[in-house]
Parts: sequence; structure tokens; C-alpha cells
Amino acid sequence: MSSQKNRDKSVLPVSCSDEEVAEYLRSHPDFFERHPDVLSRLNIAHQTAGAVSLIERQVAVLRQEARELRQKIRELVDIARENDALMARLHKLSIALLEADCRDSFIELLSERLEQDFEADMVAVRLLVAPECLCGRPELITRDAEGLELFESILARRKPVCGRFNRQQREFLFGERAGQVGSVALVPLFDMESRGLVAIASSDAERFRAGMSTVFLGYLGEVVSAVLKRVV
Repeated sequence: MSSQKNRDKSVLPVSCSDEEVAEYLRSHPDFFERHPDVLSRLNIAHQTAGAVSLIERQVAVLRQEARELRQKIRELVDIARENDALMARLHKLSIALLEADCRDSFIELLSERLEQDFEADMVAVRLLVAPECLCGRPELITRDAEGLELFESILARRKPVCGRFNRQQREFLFGERAGQVGSVALVPLFDMESRGLVAIASSDAERFRAGMSTVFLGYLGEVVSAVLKRVV
């Protein structure tokens, strides 16, 4: 009776289920180190053909996990490099805009730098001004300009938005070139109130996808808005 109680609990019964074997191995991960003779006789069916030992199968799994980890690290490194490049471009844009000494040079510098440094196919700037400040430039509009209501919700949220946008919105921003627009990154400008919009367009419909990160576009809006207060 006592010998039964003193039996080593780490020993499996002669007859046991698959679940009991699996639980035992999980509880004793060093089993095959202590019993290499068992490991040498153990085979596991392979997904392709033949059979492989447990060690070989474990090595294959670990190698696959290592490959996936390396791929993930490469992706993170690529993202970090891209973010560094974006920050450098934003810094360059900030320096360029600080050189603007009037509204006209500000508009020209902004459009030029966005097209060159941010590889925009098209750029549209719409600044909200008082009626007496209109001078014939398409970039300057009043708050009651026809079509501005199409962007009311975007101006109210004060957050950049990416997507394809509808025909009326594209035409308001890009006029006759609206048909060439595949996707748009739209950045609202504001301080205490709405000051306008900057639209960066690409002929590629997938470049500015709805739902993509807009963190750097937000930084861009803040920089442009800050400089805008000085020149308008």
C-alpha cells in the first residue's frame, strides 16, 4: 500500500492516453535529454514527405521563427529610416518657409518644396482671407467661397485626411487637373480658427490611402500654420 503511494509521480502509467503523454512531456521538457535512446527512435510525420526526428522538426520551427523575426526587424528598420527621411524633409521645408517675407512667396515656396521634397504630383493651397484681400490668386478664397462647404467636416476636425475624395472636392482643389488625381492627402491649416487647406495629390490611387497614418501630415500642418501667421 505504502509502496504505491511512494511511486515516482513522474513515471507514466503503462497504459495512458495521448493527452496524458502530451501533458507529461510538457511537464518534463528535459525528458529527451535524459532518454536520448527514445529520441533516436522517435519519428514525426513531415508535411512534405518521409519522417523527421523531433529535434529536426524543432530546429525547422525555430529557423522559421527566426526568419519571421528577421523580416519583422527589417520592416521596423525600414519604417525608422522612412521616418527619419520624412523628419529631414519637414525640417528642410520649415527652414525654407521661414525665408518667406510675404504671402505670395510663402505660397510659392510651399508649393515648390512639397512638389520637390515630398514628391507630390500636384499641390493645391487654399488660404482663407477677408474679401478685401482677394487679388486674383486662386489660392486665396473667402470663407463663403463656393465649394468650401465640401470640406466643412475636415476643417472642423482639424486633422489631416487621406483618400481619393469625390469629383467635386478634387475639382475645387485642382480644377482642370482633377482627372489626373488618384489620391490626396488633405491638411487643414488653423490657429485659433481655420486658416485654409493644403492638398498634396498623387496620380497613384494607393499612395494616400484612407486610414493610413497622418502623424507627419499633422506636423506639416502645424509648421505651415505657424509660418502662415507671420506672412498673412
